[in-house]
Amino acid sequence: MQLDEPAAGFNDEESIDLYKVVNGIREDTELGCGIFIIDHDLRLIIRLCDSVLVLDDGKPITEGLPNDVRHNSAVINSYLGNSKNIN
Repeated sequence: MQLDEPAAGFNDEESIDLYKVVNGIREDTELGCGIFIIDHDLRLIIRLCDSVLVLDDGKPITEGLPNDVRHNSAVINSYLGNSKNIN
């Protein structure tokens, strides 16, 4: 399954609902479905993904485990602006 910006324009409640649906698909072992998701909603991505690749201006700046990626200084500078936004 490929999802391109599924949370675009969503408020926090809608993003949580999306997480529940996609995570349900992800955890259903009978489906055998991998998920590739592209989104700017970092809270959704961090909660949902096992591995994250972050691009800035089309170029990779880091990849790895979600918790490691969210604390990466290049990600913070490019997407979050400051360390107050990473929690």
